[in-house]
This record gives sequence, C-alpha cells and structure tokens, in this order.
Amino acid sequence: RCILPCTFLPGGDTLIHWMKMHNKNIIHSYYDNKDQLGSQIPSFQSRTSLFQDQISRGNASLLLMWVKVEDQGRYMCYSSTDIDNSENVIELKVEGQSPPPRKLKMKESTQKMDFNKTLFENVSRIFGFFLWKVLGDTMRNF
Repeated sequence: RCILPCTFLPGGDTLIHWMKMHNKNIIHSYYDNKDQLGSQIPSFQSRTSLFQDQISRGNASLLLMWVKVEDQGRYMCYSSTDIDNSENVIELKVEGQSPPPRKLKMKESTQKMDFNKTLFENVSRIFGFFLWKVLGDTMRNF
C-alpha cells in the first residue's frame, strides 16, 4: 500500500480526478459526493480509494493498494470546488524486488513420508519498499 498525497481548498461541489500522467487515464474519480469509477482503467479496479471522511477537509489523497512495479510513474490529482481548482503532480517510485520463491522441505510424520513442497508467496506486499516524491505544492495543509 502507499498513499499519494493531495490537498485542496475545500468548498462545495467537490470534484476529484486522479490520472496517470503518461496517458491521462482516469484511475479514480469522485463527484456528486461519491466515488465515480465507471471510467476507471481496469488495472486499477479494486485497488484505489479516497479517505471519504477527509474530503470535506480538503484531503484528496489516494490510497493505492497492491502496488506493482507497473504503477511507477507520475500521477496528477485534479481537484475542483466552487471556489478553487488545483492540480498536483506526484511521482511514485517503486523500489525493491521480491525475493525469489523459497523451497521448504517438510516432513510429514503421520504418514512417515518425505516430500518437497515449493511455497510461492506474494512477499512484495510485505517486503516491498515504496517511495513517492512530491512534485509541486501537494503537502500544504497536510
């Protein structure tokens, strides 16, 4: 998981769009007081969320779950209210590699049988390191 920070001047009629910069694809949208995910690109489905209880306070930060190497890149948070519009650009860097799969030797004593089992785990969720670099003025009021 990682959080892409974004703040804005709160007001009425809040609209938030998160886009990946290289192709301007929508990864998350919010307007009419709810998430609007009809235009969300499939690779981000079920992996993004906003902090709903903090939107009225000007927090449009995006929680990105199950981060992949392909997620690396520049993102834009566009926010608009009845009193202000703003764009914040954030660069997400994904660093680190998952360790290779581990081979475990297990002995099953009840059947007195030796066998090898290879265990493949998605350790990137546990051992991945995520770094984001804020470009522009995204940390104000944070």
